[in-house]
Amino acid sequence: MQLLDHVSISVRDLARGKPFYRALMAKLGAREAYDEPRAIGFGERNALGDDAHSYLSVFESPDATASSS
Repeated sequence: MQLLDHVSISVRDLARGKPFYRALMAKLGAREAYDEPRAIGFGERNALGDDAHSYLSVFESPDATASSS
């Protein structure tokens, strides 16, 4: 998946968001790279000197708010 590069999204409730992001990223062909209690990641991490991969992380944050822009 060469779609996104080092993008992070914050959500208030990761447990509620995981099914949505899993379904979305599966449709985009991105594999789940990790699943932790407060974060989930998709795509492939870049290796030093290798920019051929892309990556998206979703983090839980009680301070997450919707953007109007």
